[in-house]
Amino acid sequence: MNFLFWNINKKNTSFLFDKISILIQNEHIDVCMLAELDQADTAKLLHIINSRNGNSYKIVQCLVWKKIVIISKKNIDISTYDESGKRIGAFKIKSDIFEKEVLLFPIHFYDKKNYDSTEQNERIEKIKKFIDDTESRHGESNLSIVCGDFNLNPFETPMIKTKGMHAVMEKDIAKKGERIVDGDAYKFFYNPMWGFYGDNGKGNVSGTYFLQRSLNVELFWHLLDQVLIRKGLIDYFEDSQLDIITTIDGNSLLNRNGSINNKDYSDHLPLKFRINI
Repeated sequence: MNFLFWNINKKNTSFLFDKISILIQNEHIDVCMLAELDQADTAKLLHIINSRNGNSYKIVQCLVWKKIVIISKKNIDISTYDESGKRIGAFKIKSDIFEKEVLLFPIHFYDKKNYDSTEQNERIEKIKKFIDDTESRHGESNLSIVCGDFNLNPFETPMIKTKGMHAVMEKDIAKKGERIVDGDAYKFFYNPMWGFYGDNGKGNVSGTYFLQRSLNVELFWHLLDQVLIRKGLIDYFEDSQLDIITTIDGNSLLNRNGSINNKDYSDHLPLKFRINI
């Protein structure tokens, strides 16, 4: 199953909607997650997608949670599971391979502009509790996907601490399932996004968000958009299909200087991945 996540930065234009429909077609996307899409424009976007893709997509209806719009192929059995989260939601996808439901948690976490590092570090704990509680009620805690705009890099404390996402860069560590710290067990997530860092990393860029400021400490590329998976999905995750999209139908999403073209597109780059479920 092919997944796509893109924070479109409120660029609700026909131009970008057409590019999204082309991207969905070219990458054979089954489940598309879009952040900062105006709810009033979802029907317009769906029409454009279906015009190009043979009327084969649907909007996954939510009664309460509107943070991220999910569009999927009509033959995908996907529905809401818990809409009570403010910055995260829970959806269930029927898996023919596992013969059970996989949980999908789309997330759009608190941004650094309005919430400093300390505040982000505090608020991630409520997000993690939502995930843990939902998995517990669902009765399956090893088949979860968390994907979206974390507004954090993989190495930042909320992403790696035990009471945060507890996401690690190595499969062998994540496959251990959990670790004990001060008498308490904490489950791992596997975070494959670490592989994009540097010129020797995978993909054409080292992040999904570019920021250049006149500061003494600057990363330039930030991996704010990420996908995390539980241990039961690691062997079904296709490493070769994980990518940060930089071109759509031959058109670059980058400027000549290598930064993101946020005039025509978003200030974030789209993320795609494949999990055989």
